[in-house]
Amino acid sequence: MPKKGAKAKEDEPPPPDPPEEEEEEPAKRKAWVYGINNHVERLSPEVVQAFRANGHLRDDYALLCGQLGLVGHHELMPSAKGLPPPKELNLQSCLLDRASVLMLQVVLPSSLHLSSLRLSGCALDVELLTLLRQAFTSETAVQTLHVEWNRVELPLEESSRATVKEAHHWSEIDEAERQLEHRRARRSLVSFRDELEMLQGDSIQKAIQQLSEKVVPGRPSTARIWPMDLQTWISIFYDTFHMDVLDCEPIFNILDSDHGAGDGLVPLAKLQEVLEALPRDEISTEERLIPPAQPPEFSDEIGNAFAAFLDKTSPLEMLSFRCCNLSRPEVQAISAALASPSPHLRALNLWGNKICDRSVKYLAEALEFNFGLQFLGLGRNYVTHVGLQILCQVLGVTHLTDKAVADKILKSLKATHRSSKRRRKLSEHHRRMEMEESATGQPPIWTLVRNSRMMQVLPFGFGPETLRCRP
Repeated sequence: MPKKGAKAKEDEPPPPDPPEEEEEEPAKRKAWVYGINNHVERLSPEVVQAFRANGHLRDDYALLCGQLGLVGHHELMPSAKGLPPPKELNLQSCLLDRASVLMLQVVLPSSLHLSSLRLSGCALDVELLTLLRQAFTSETAVQTLHVEWNRVELPLEESSRATVKEAHHWSEIDEAERQLEHRRARRSLVSFRDELEMLQGDSIQKAIQQLSEKVVPGRPSTARIWPMDLQTWISIFYDTFHMDVLDCEPIFNILDSDHGAGDGLVPLAKLQEVLEALPRDEISTEERLIPPAQPPEFSDEIGNAFAAFLDKTSPLEMLSFRCCNLSRPEVQAISAALASPSPHLRALNLWGNKICDRSVKYLAEALEFNFGLQFLGLGRNYVTHVGLQILCQVLGVTHLTDKAVADKILKSLKATHRSSKRRRKLSEHHRRMEMEESATGQPPIWTLVRNSRMMQVLPFGFGPETLRCRP
């Protein structure tokens, strides 16, 4: 007989199979978008101090992103394995955020394979330019920097930033923004006035007359007061002077909102009235044989951001600020830095900006103190023969017949030479004076030689012009 409970045991269902272990999916990497790392004000000092770079910029950047828990910029992350590290990093038409530039400060000094950095159309503001400059230390191997197609707008002042940060009412923020817009508008008007004057014989009135012919041909009085909409405004400036819409449209909006009725109509008479009311500093074309006792000093928020790349501590040998909308205020600050030169800088390219004859005056003053620059690119600017003459005054040879003037210059040169010896700088190629005996009964002639080392200047963009010391 079968045992009791045997049938019940046979009827029991089989034990369930053990659950299969689910395969872990690989972690998905987040895609970088502008603003994803906006929570980062500064990098963790502990992580930065413990970070050990391997010398490859992209690999180091990805490794640092992982250690900091940040999303890496797709243009700076490794693209393919097995490729040798490039000698040039080229970023074109891509936005950079604060976190990416902060990480470049960490990895750039150890990337000894990199000799050139090109940032074209990356919309770097004053803050990002300042952070980028801090990445170029004495340990950096990068020798060439291109910052191109990079228009920069005025930032908030320090006092306004503090006000906005501690604001208790929206009206305080609104007032800070209103002050910023006023400063930007004034800067734009001054730059636009300089551009018009360079395009039409240093006269606003002549420029207005030429524009009037496009508005109402043959009737200049009517054309000056004829109200124009934005489309007509842009058309006449392009047809007359081939001016960019990025330059014309902001001026129309400033005149319409700040100096007009806000109805979207602006006459040329209003433009002439506003531009002629702006203050100006007159350019001096008088030749100066003795340099000033001190280098020129200028301060400008945007200009200082660019000028920092060519100060005394900069390791860069070649700089290009091509098409960065640099005008007279920025050139003043750049010239001040150029007058207290970096020992490494050899070439400065300012091609395609808004540099006029007044701006060249400041560059010429800087060249009286800078003896290492060998190339200065000024192509596609508004430099005329007047500006080129000012630039050449501090280069080459000048003949003197007045003994009193020659003695004064000779005394200045001796003082400069003693100072140069103390600083262990060579000065024999920079400034010297020689006396030439004339025929019997004639006074001697003194020859003043300044900056006799060869320099190439691109004044108009058609080709290099070599300036040499040739009596």
